Amino acid sequence: MRSGASKMSLMFLLTWRFIAFLLAALTLAMAFCHLLEMSPKMKDDAALYTTVQQTVYRNFGVPLGAAIETAAAIFTIVLATLNRKGGSAFYLTAITAPCYVVAFAIWFVRVSPTNAEINEWTTTSVPANWTLWRNRRERAHAVRAVLFLVGFSTLILSALV
Repeated sequence: MRSGASKMSLMFLLTWRFIAFLLAALTLAMAFCHLLEMSPKMKDDAALYTTVQQTVYRNFGVPLGAAIETAAAIFTIVLATLNRKGGSAFYLTAITAPCYVVAFAIWFVRVSPTNAEINEWTTTSVPANWTLWRNRRERAHAVRAVLFLVGFSTLILSALV
């Protein structure tokens, strides 16, 4: 029979894991949307691409999307720490956390500056090299989607071992 403290510890771990899973799923969902839209968006003309970027994706970034991604990274890092004596669960979660951290870093280094540039455009004042900006943004999102998929997969596996 488990002691009261042991039951509370287990409940805390399960609650933390649930929240980590939920945040990880939401993060993967946003990233997977970007991946699915990549091919059609690569065919958009400059005006349509600019309009879509400046309207449809408002909630993907700051504050909502960024808050979800930040929380997902924090919760997976802490979950790895909580699982440090958990053998395979620890190692799998320890793969998850860096996937989320690296994907978040890519957002800061590649996606956010590109978004800032695109947000300065109007549909009639798109720079001649707009496709370079588009390609930079879309490819960064594709890499992030792969990282989130790997991270989410290892997070699932950590609960199954």
